[in-house]
Amino acid sequence: LGSANATNAALVRGVNVEILAELKGKRSRVGGIDQILDLDGLGELLADFHKPAPVTSDPHRQEAEKALQNARNAMANAEISLVCEPVAQTATWKLTLTGPIPVLPGIVQAMAWPITLADSHAVAIKQNVAKHGDASPQGYDLGSFSAASLTGLIAFALHTDHPDVFARFVLNLPVSGLPDERDASILRTVLANKDGFLRYLLLLLGQANGDGLTSGNGTRTWGHLFRRMAQGDDVALLEELTRTYSRAPDRLLDVKKLVHDLQRTEADIIPEHFLQLWSVFETALEQRREH
Repeated sequence: LGSANATNAALVRGVNVEILAELKGKRSRVGGIDQILDLDGLGELLADFHKPAPVTSDPHRQEAEKALQNARNAMANAEISLVCEPVAQTATWKLTLTGPIPVLPGIVQAMAWPITLADSHAVAIKQNVAKHGDASPQGYDLGSFSAASLTGLIAFALHTDHPDVFARFVLNLPVSGLPDERDASILRTVLANKDGFLRYLLLLLGQANGDGLTSGNGTRTWGHLFRRMAQGDDVALLEELTRTYSRAPDRLLDVKKLVHDLQRTEADIIPEHFLQLWSVFETALEQRREH
């Protein structure tokens, strides 16, 4: 038996991508190393390796990289958090970054923004941080957002005085004052419409039934079932709800929470025919809990 391993490295958009391939089989069929690497095999895809010239040491870059690493560690260990407050007469909430931001020597600019938004919403959290330290003890106003955009995941960008040395990272910060309707608003944004609701419902029911995205024998596909449900086929809905109630009734509690959360919003994305069927199962769940 013969085998060959080949590792091909390439730069794709500045990212080093390595692919490891392994061939196994009789040498008479897959050939030996020479046959695999000649021009009739992988030869035309390969190039001779030439050891690159040693990189000249750059003290400025090394100093900037060290400052950047220290700044990242300092931010990760800082006691900072977020405060969420409603904006009067609007359906938005103000997000404020609070807590002592450490002095970051070697960092000439620091920005922050919620990861639910593009970096065009970034706010400067320091100005000349190495000299003045925390310039805003009252916190930094990150902006006003809809409930669905509120998050504790905040992106930071740190820049040094070296043009090629900078970093972006995300911290999961504690948040106080999040509105009760945030989860429902996120669901509304993700599901978007009645088709989205039915697809998410299929996911919940599929996990409960252990079927995944297709049935074990391949005859009852979720795509076919979804089309029936989207067309208002009560039989299809009844089949899946009944199957879940029989096999894993506790999983219907996830459906119950989904329905109640969406009903707390003004969004009309739950099909009426589903609500009519669901009322029967919700009653059955209540009776089951009482017994």
